[in-house]
Amino acid sequence: MLDFRSDRIYELQQQGYSDTERCLKPIIQTLITTKNQRLTHDALANSTQSLLEDLPL
Repeated sequence: MLDFRSDRIYELQQQGYSDTERCLKPIIQTLITTKNQRLTHDALANSTQSLLEDLPL
């Protein structure tokens, strides 16, 4: 049975924040990693294109 007495509200809020953080951390880390991979890919593609357009010596 859930206990929503007024003296427990703060404790329940803290538990909710803790649960949310635990669930969202891996998702956020995945999104950060994906963003970094895209940025690296774009930099590589731009460098490759610059080399392809560069005149031979």
